[in-house]
Amino acid sequence: METETKIEHRQMTLKEKTLTMYKATQLLDEGKDEEAYELITSVPLKPELAKIGKEVYGADFLIESGFNLLEADKVYGKDWLNK
Repeated sequence: METETKIEHRQMTLKEKTLTMYKATQLLDEGKDEEAYELITSVPLKPELAKIGKEVYGADFLIESGFNLLEADKVYGKDWLNK
């Protein structure tokens, strides 16, 4: 039975974001798309992009896709997706 790994969403420094995206690129090159996607969505989404994502795709999409929304929560408030 395959164990599903989930990366905890947390704040990241610019260096951590860069290294995470570099590792995700390596995984994509290796054909490990699911692992790469998990890493990509662990990087906090810029609040402006999260807001546009909500407007275009809806709050449910952002939540179900597993995006790290910590920075958007910080800027717009914890309940911004419900407004």
